[in-house]
This record gives sequence, structure tokens and C-alpha cells, in this order.
Amino acid sequence: QKRIKEKKSKGIGLSIRSQLILGFLIPVLLVIAVGTFAYKKAEEGMLKNYEDSAQTALQMTVKLLDYGFQTVDTDSIQIFSDTNVIDYVSNTYKNDIPSKSNVPTHAVNLISSKKNSNEFIHDIIIVVSDDLDDVATSTGKGSKEGYYERFMAESKSILDADDKADRWADEHPVLDERFHTSTDNYIMAQYRMVSTKNACVIIDISKEKIKSILEDLNLGEGSIISFVTKD
Repeated sequence: QKRIKEKKSKGIGLSIRSQLILGFLIPVLLVIAVGTFAYKKAEEGMLKNYEDSAQTALQMTVKLLDYGFQTVDTDSIQIFSDTNVIDYVSNTYKNDIPSKSNVPTHAVNLISSKKNSNEFIHDIIIVVSDDLDDVATSTGKGSKEGYYERFMAESKSILDADDKADRWADEHPVLDERFHTSTDNYIMAQYRMVSTKNACVIIDISKEKIKSILEDLNLGEGSIISFVTKD
């Protein structure tokens, strides 16, 4: 019986070869397990860092766009409240010929200066009622007869908006027709009615500037970046 027990005990043992293989596999498996765990952690860390970087880049882009639109709004207010502009659209100097000829020149110089100093601006147009000439950074063409009424009809919903955030348009076909402007060059336009209610300041936002800002935003391969307006 003792011999039988000894044989049984030997029967469940591992051979030397098996023990060597097992002794080799255990540390290898441990190394693989540790390596896999470390890789997963590193991958998660890299993904988190990428997401954080992408989010930071996106936030900076939004802030840059907000800044650009704020400068446009500031320029619009300055034009809107400029004494020469108000005097011109109010026709203050209608009986003073020398002054009447100088005032629009000052207004043109002002809007040209605003356009040249702000990369977000492509064009500035001050549309005035038919008895006065428009003031713009681009040259108008054709007769003005009935033009102001056409412009007001096209822009009524924008100009009547209570919230200034709604005083933007994706396009203005009536202005495009007269001033050779195009949606190829502007991405949207801001409207501000002059207090006399017989003139409106329109500032076209440069499509090229917006496009260059978005092109600098790298969110990785396969990502789609677009500028979406309300309309």
C-alpha cells in the first residue's frame, strides 16, 4: 500500500520540462499583463491630453472670433455716432454747399480707416435715403431711384429686431447688385440703423479672415470644421 501511494503521488507531479516551461511562462505572462496595463493607461492619458488640447484650441478659436465680432460692433457704433456721418445723413448742410461737399469726404475717410485697420471687415456701406449719395468702401453703380425703398424692404425683419444679436444677415442681394459685393467675399453682415432712421450702416465680415482662423484649428484627421450662421 505504501508503494501504491508513492506511485500515485508521483503521477500528479510535473515533469522537469513542464516545470521549466511553466517557470518561463509565468514571468512572461506577468510582463505582458503589466505591459498591457501600462499601455492602456498611457493610451488613456494620451487620449485625454489630446481631448484637452483640442478643447483648448477650440475655446481659443471661439474667443478669437468673439473678439473679432466685438471689434466690428465697436467700429459700427463709432461710425453710427460720428458727427460727420450724422450731419451727412441728416442733411444738416443742405444749404451750405462747401460744408455739404466736405462732410461725405470725412465719412468716406472714416469708414476706409475702419476697414483698413480691422482684418475682420471686408466692406462698409452706409445706405442713405434716395436724396443723398451712399457712402461706401466699394463704388456703387446705376441710379438710386427707388433703391433705398428696395433695401429697406429686403432688410425690414433685420432692422426691426429687438435683439441686436439678430441684426445680422447671411447675404444682401440688393446691396450686392449696387456695390459689386458678393458672398464670395463676405460671410455675413451686421446692420445698424442710424438714429435719424434714414440711413443704415452695414459692415460685411471678411470670409477670407474667418476661413483663415478655422484653417488654423487642427482637430485631427477626419474632423470637420464649419462656420454656421443662424439662417
